[in-house]
Amino acid sequence: MTEPVLDFIVTFIFVIGNAVLATFVALRAWEHRPARVFVIVVALLVTTAISIYGQAIFTSPDTLYLLRSLHIIQVGVVSSAFILLLTAIFMPVWWEGRRPIRWIMLPYLLFSVWLAVDLLAQRGVFVAGLNITETDITFKVTHMGRLLMVAFSLSWLMPLVMLITTFMRDHQARIPILVLGGSIVLSLALNSVRLFLSPSPVLRGMILLTPLPLALAHVVFRTRMITPLRAAIDQAFETMSDVAIVLDTADQISYANGRALDRGFQLHADFATALRSINPALETADTFLTGAASQRLQLSGRQLVVSRSTLVDTHGRRVGTLVLGRDVTEIEERTLQLEQERAHLASLVRELEAEQQERAALAATVQA
Repeated sequence: MTEPVLDFIVTFIFVIGNAVLATFVALRAWEHRPARVFVIVVALLVTTAISIYGQAIFTSPDTLYLLRSLHIIQVGVVSSAFILLLTAIFMPVWWEGRRPIRWIMLPYLLFSVWLAVDLLAQRGVFVAGLNITETDITFKVTHMGRLLMVAFSLSWLMPLVMLITTFMRDHQARIPILVLGGSIVLSLALNSVRLFLSPSPVLRGMILLTPLPLALAHVVFRTRMITPLRAAIDQAFETMSDVAIVLDTADQISYANGRALDRGFQLHADFATALRSINPALETADTFLTGAASQRLQLSGRQLVVSRSTLVDTHGRRVGTLVLGRDVTEIEERTLQLEQERAHLASLVRELEAEQQERAALAATVQA
């Protein structure tokens, strides 16, 4: 099989396969925001694959410059869309309220537009034409172009830090993050192997791009199942009148409902430190998690009966601790009032009995 035919077949299979994958995800999970972003990412990957194939079949310098320019622009746009997908999956809070994701992505958008204008208008800010040799065709990168490449590399620090932070704090996100990381490592490994087995840049490009959409589809479906469950649990905790706190394996607060936040607890704080900050006079702050399963604490001027239970996964391994606190301040106040009323009534009864005894004694004296 000749190389042009192989390139066409590989590109055709990649395009059709990703179209089927995107359609499947769209039909099954379109209401899930990451699924909609996933479709955009796959569409951009397909256009990138087509541009890679176009660079292999066209030889005109002007056409190659245009295709190479479009390919570079596509890489930047795909990277931005990929970061959007990661935030939609692992940081959905950035898409809510004031939507800080818009300001986070603004620098990526501005640099992509600047790069596109420079490449298509051939202004020479980032590239100054093509280097055409017998074995390869590359851009003549300017000093500004090298700085842009460095900035592009540094731009991945934000999603990398986001993934590492999410991996450390959210146990349910660890498997999806590992799947994504594994797909990237697999792509690089396969591409390195094919680099020696096949000189075709089209085949190497398709191999490099193939594992990522498969891994992303798996992650989208997995988080689609987790997100409604987590939302239901959050809603149940928020409607509770009790304090509800979830600790991770390091006893850091990974979740706190509104009642807990009102009492002074803060997310990602150490639980014992939070107890001491709320009530410096509390002597059991350091021993609460190792003491009795149910204890009475005074926090923010309120009396709480606080209980804790260990959270385990399906394999019986500890994954955290659930702390529930019931406010019994009003109950204790009413109990105290009842005790006072009972004591008052008992005192009245004793006084009446004493008066009756005095009257009886007086009557007996008179009769005598």
